Amino acid sequence: MIDTENKQEKGNQSNTPPLSMRLSLNNVKNSRASMARIMRLYVAGQIDDTTFRNLIYAFSSFIKFLTEEKKEEMEVRLDTLEKTVREAQFSIIGVDVNRDAEGQPCDN
Repeated sequence: MIDTENKQEKGNQSNTPPLSMRLSLNNVKNSRASMARIMRLYVAGQIDDTTFRNLIYAFSSFIKFLTEEKKEEMEVRLDTLEKTVREAQFSIIGVDVNRDAEGQPCDN
């Protein structure tokens, strides 16, 4: 949770009152809802251009981290699935995937 209440950015010369809301960023669903809330406030004129631009930039950076995290998780899952399929295929034809051609144990 990020509490934006009473946070003044350095050098902010606008007369816009500070943004008073909580941004829940603990998962993708809540992050999307927080960003939508910011966009609605901007359209309604309750957030100045600079604050909106800064928040959008922060969300853009944050979403890159989430994307990379999900990508890494998917790669691990894919590797696990590929290994399972390979083991299943070789077990059908009677080959032990944990042993090399000479029957010695090997790392996969």
